[in-house]
This record gives sequence, C-alpha cells and structure tokens, in this order.
Amino acid sequence: MDAFTGRSKGTAFVCFHHKMDMENCLNVYRDLTQQSALSVNKKSTVLQNQILDDNIEKFTLDGHLVSVFPALNKEDISVIEDNNRKERKHIVEKNLDKRNIFLLNEGYIDPKSSLFNLLNETERDMRNQSLTQRKKLLEKNPSLYISLTRLAVRNIPKDISDKDLKALARKACVDFAKEVKEKKRAPLTREENLRDGNPKKGKKGIVRQAKILQEKNGQARGCGFIEYVGHRWALMGLRWLNGRKISSKKNENVKKRLIVEFALENINVVNRRKERENKSRKKIQLKIEDKMVQTTEKKRKRNDDSDPNEINDKKRKRLSYIISRKKTEKKSTTGKTVT
Repeated sequence: MDAFTGRSKGTAFVCFHHKMDMENCLNVYRDLTQQSALSVNKKSTVLQNQILDDNIEKFTLDGHLVSVFPALNKEDISVIEDNNRKERKHIVEKNLDKRNIFLLNEGYIDPKSSLFNLLNETERDMRNQSLTQRKKLLEKNPSLYISLTRLAVRNIPKDISDKDLKALARKACVDFAKEVKEKKRAPLTREENLRDGNPKKGKKGIVRQAKILQEKNGQARGCGFIEYVGHRWALMGLRWLNGRKISSKKNENVKKRLIVEFALENINVVNRRKERENKSRKKIQLKIEDKMVQTTEKKRKRNDDSDPNEINDKKRKRLSYIISRKKTEKKSTTGKTVT
C-alpha cells in the first residue's frame, strides 16, 4: 500500500511452498511473453493461439495482464539500480557530449606504464600542465570543443618542415597498422572506427594538412598541427606518435619526444573558416563559369562574323578564275593548230 495515498501500489509478492513451483511459474510467463512477441511478427496456427490464450488467462487479473518477476533482496536491488544509473549516465553523456570531452585524456601517459618511466621531469611537467590547462579552457569557454580529426603536436625539433611532418603523419598510420598485424599493439575498437562515419581516404591521401607554427621572424616554434581525413586515422596517428622520439635533421643525436593531443577548436572560428572556404569555392566556380561563357561567346562571334555572302563571293571568284584559265588554255591550243 502507498503510505501517502492509502491506495494499492499495484505490486504484490507471492510466496510458494516449493522453489520448483516458483521456477515453473516464471518459465511459463517467460514462454508466454516470447510467444506473444513472435505472434505479432509471424502467423500462428489455431493450436498455438489456443495455448497462448490459456496461458494468458493464468496471468490475467481483473482483465489486466500482470507482470511477473523474481523477488530480489536489497543487495541485488542496489546493484541493479547502480548499474542502471551508470548505463543511463553513459547514454546521456554520449548523447550530450557534442564537444568530444571523452577525448581529453587521449594521449595521457599512465604513470604505471613503461613509457612514463622514459619521460624526464620536464616532459612530465609539460604534459600535466597541458592537461590541466585544457580542462580549464573547456570549462570556461563553451564555444571550445575537441576536434575528432586534428592533432596538436608539440616538442617538435625546430628543423622539421611541413613536408616532414606530413610524411611522419602518414608513416604513423602505416606503422600502426603493421604493429597491429604483428600483434605488438591493440587495434582500434569498432566504436572508435565508426565514431565519425569512417570516411574514405581523400584524393591526396589520409593527411589533409600538416603545419608547423612559426614566429614572426620565420623561425619554427617547435609545435604544429596535423589534420587527418577521418577520426580513426587521427587516433592511429596519435597513438603511434605520442611519446615517440624524433631526431633532428641537422643532428641525429638530438632527439625529442613528441607530445600529441587532440586539438581544441573554437566553433565560432571553425564556422568563419568554413564560410571563407565556401566563399572562395564559389568565387573559383564563378571564374570557371565566366571563362566558359567567354569562350562560347567568342565562338559565336567568329561564326557571326563569317558572312555567308562573302563565302559565296569567294567561291564565285575562284570558279570564274578556273573558267578563265581554261579558256586561255583553249585559245593557246587552237592558235598553235592554225599556224
């Protein structure tokens, strides 16, 4: 009974004398629910319908079909409620996480891992500071989100060019796949492969852009960005490049360990960039269309300028020239015969 309203909650408990009877009751109810679900999608025989109706009557009270479940103790109830709560939270976060916050820790090196022991104090501090700074920025500014395809790369040797970085980005994905095939590292999960719809490679390959940031004087700042065509390529690139030592081109003994994270993007800046790209595409398209129109107009003018009367005059002149020439030839031959 409901203590507040004094009415029935619509729930009750039934205690059997024997456990076997309780299990039989639950089995009949489970079969009933399965059969009723199948009967909706498939045609049933008369006998099957009769058995189904007989079982339904056993679980009908005042015209209502009751739901039957095994009773749980308090511990089981708390575990189920906790699991349901976690599942709901995961679903909600997954649906609401349009800013891709779940990628914040991608690139984080666990202190228990062997790679963490290879890092020096400076590198550890840089990584920790970056993580805390990124968290603060995301909390303060709702316009920021984590990109699915763009990587921020730091601690790059300063003589590495854009071309070198792009080649390294391609190599990262190729070597990642090789290591997976050789069972040296774990492959990407199905969910990771399909996060952004798994787009195909572009015409220019899997790397859309690789850029080294420079100071005003043109000197490299030791950091840059890599943008891949799809998320799975970016994940492969990050996991292979992150923490990897890259040697300087001038001196191979000088090596730096890369710090790779998914880049933060500002939705307003991205939208403005897209608008500029769309405008430039439209301008290029208009130029192409203008050139096509100009060429067609030139062809028309050429055709219009060539008057058919002039063509006929030329033909007549040519014909008259041929006739006159033949006449002169005849005269010359007749003159010779007379003499």
